[in-house]
Amino acid sequence: MAIAIFGGLSIGFSFGDIENSKNLQIVTSIIRLVVIVCMYGGTIYYWADDGMHKAPLIDFSTQLSHLSTVFGNTVFVFIYHHSIPGIIYPIRP
Repeated sequence: MAIAIFGGLSIGFSFGDIENSKNLQIVTSIIRLVVIVCMYGGTIYYWADDGMHKAPLIDFSTQLSHLSTVFGNTVFVFIYHHSIPGIIYPIRP
């Protein structure tokens, strides 16, 4: 449901020139910042509540099953990082 709502909002903001998605990109950036702060807060909470338990350094059986997710996220972060400045504040002659 959330993906459908986000898709609808994206289409609404993106009609016409790509610069029309500026507000959507700003809102997305703010939401990402809030999510990162919440993840850090959750991590600190669980460290304080449960302590820190070390995981095995190399466990190929579990790490290989998530390799495609890591690769996809890396590509997405690279694209996001390099496209956001140009969309929010395009370079003008």
